[in-house]
Amino acid sequence: MPSETDTTAPIRRYAFYVAVAVTIALVGVSLGQFLPNAISGWTGSLGDRSIFGLVLMAGSWTALFGMAVQFYRPTERVNAILLLPVVTVLSGVIGFATGTIFAVETLLIAAITLVPLVLHPAGRSVLRFDRVGSPNRLLVGLYAIGAIFMIVYSGQEFVKQFTLTGEDVLRGHYSDLAIWAFSIAVWGGLAVFRRRDWRFAAWMSGFVALYLGVSSAAFPDATSSLGLAGGVSVAAWAVAFVAMTERVRGR
Repeated sequence: MPSETDTTAPIRRYAFYVAVAVTIALVGVSLGQFLPNAISGWTGSLGDRSIFGLVLMAGSWTALFGMAVQFYRPTERVNAILLLPVVTVLSGVIGFATGTIFAVETLLIAAITLVPLVLHPAGRSVLRFDRVGSPNRLLVGLYAIGAIFMIVYSGQEFVKQFTLTGEDVLRGHYSDLAIWAFSIAVWGGLAVFRRRDWRFAAWMSGFVALYLGVSSAAFPDATSSLGLAGGVSVAAWAVAFVAMTERVRGR
């Protein structure tokens, strides 16, 4: 007779796929009117919030992609499955603490994104940190430069959320930008030090950092912009980090 594990495993896997599909659909509908901002922001139609619109929605597209790739070999996509739940949970909690208008909605989305994580075929190993034995020193050094910068920038945006007033505070733009900047550092670290799913982590970190850098260079006077020099530097780091990670870890 088949064991209980043998009979329940297929059901759990199908439930996982359904949960992933539902999550993508609900999050996509919730963010539907904002997702085009990742492109429309380049026209300047977002005005002073071009940095927020570009980076937040570029990050959202990346998080949705991380959920979508779970349909193919999900046990290997351990970093990809974590992105959307982590970001939405942090955004919801901080939004609730600061009284943003999207706090309750974000918390509900966060609860939805946790379902695929609970049902994930990799089980609890999704959270297990399987460390790389001997990380490349040059890659570690390059990562450290970007990570320190992003953590400092994230801290500055986080402080703005609690100390400033206005529409950007009400909508949680500063805290969301802080979360994505911090995510660049976190997933960059996963790309360098975690054995599994390093490629998604590297490209996610590089892609969002590139968007932050290029948008800052394009809109140097916008709120939360890194300026021309800072934007170019971050964009250059993003390209170099992804390239070096692919060279070192793709061997």
